[in-house]
Amino acid sequence: MVPYGGNSPDARQMQLVRFADDAVCVFDNRHDCERVRQVMAKRMAKYGLTLHPTKTRVVDFGHERQRDKHDGGSFDFLGFTHIWKRSRRGMWIVTRRTAKKRLARSLRRVYQYCRRHRHDPLVVQHRYLCRLLRGHYAYYGVVGNSQGIRTFAYQVNRIWHKWLKRRNGLRRLTWEKFNRLLARLALPQPRIVQTFGWRS
Repeated sequence: MVPYGGNSPDARQMQLVRFADDAVCVFDNRHDCERVRQVMAKRMAKYGLTLHPTKTRVVDFGHERQRDKHDGGSFDFLGFTHIWKRSRRGMWIVTRRTAKKRLARSLRRVYQYCRRHRHDPLVVQHRYLCRLLRGHYAYYGVVGNSQGIRTFAYQVNRIWHKWLKRRNGLRRLTWEKFNRLLARLALPQPRIVQTFGWRS
């Protein structure tokens, strides 16, 4: 957090979170937000740059007005949906969940691989899916997103089972037989890797 407005006693707080060319600016109030947005657009125009017309937007993400509600506002950033929630101790915290579009895109990638490579050796398919799952957990395995990574793992199992059933010689691959296969070629289990978060 840094003061917006210099050393003035009326200076308010703002925070900048940046990743590559994506950024989120957090302000105490909407007026400061609009001022910075206007100045930023002019500053970038000097260098022949523009703010993305659809990705640049103002989101009311304050939780004060939702104190009597279960949920606050939300926005998507870097593949996560950021949501205000009350912790078990009653504190307001920002939790992150896998964004629906990003989850659908990841599962589509798994679906396409399993369909195209269903006749490859099982160990080859297993190696690829293990690598993909570990990468997914490494990125999306954050506190508050356990349900998101469990959902992904469950859907990967379903997709793999579906396309193995279409493989010659495995058309009668029941779930019981598939579970025995998983006992031999186990896929990585979902786990939380990152533990940091935002608190109010």
